[in-house]
Amino acid sequence: MEKYLGSWKSQESEGFEDYLKALGVALPLRKIASMQNPRVSLTDDGDGLYTVVTATTFKTHTVQFKLGEELDESTPDGRDVKTVFHLDDEGKLVQTQMLKGEVSSKLAREIIDGKLKITATAGTAVYIRTYVKE
Repeated sequence: MEKYLGSWKSQESEGFEDYLKALGVALPLRKIASMQNPRVSLTDDGDGLYTVVTATTFKTHTVQFKLGEELDESTPDGRDVKTVFHLDDEGKLVQTQMLKGEVSSKLAREIIDGKLKITATAGTAVYIRTYVKE
C-alpha cells in the first residue's frame, strides 16, 4: 500500500464520459464531471484503515476502508453501492463496487513509471486516468 500513499493530481484521461454513461449518469452531470481535473490523496490512518479523497471544484468524495472488508459507499454520481478494496496478485489496488448484488464498476489502481494509473470499467466501457505525484 505504501506506493499508493500521497497526493496525486490528474494528468490525462480517456473514456471518462463513456464510463459515466455506462453507469447511467445523466448527460448534464457527465458534462460537468468530464470538465473536472481531480486530485486524489490516499492516507494510512493506522490499524489497517486507509482513506481515499478525490477532490474537484465540483465535489469531494471520501471513502475509508480496510483491505478485504465490505463497506457501504455513496459514489460521487449518487449510487449507493457495496464496496471492497483488495490488493490483487500483481499488487494493484482494486476497488469493486456492487449494486444490487452485481458488480457495477471496478477500479484498478497501479503505479507505472512513478505515476498513478486508474483503470475503471463499467460493463464494456473502460476509463483510464493518469495522475502525477504532487
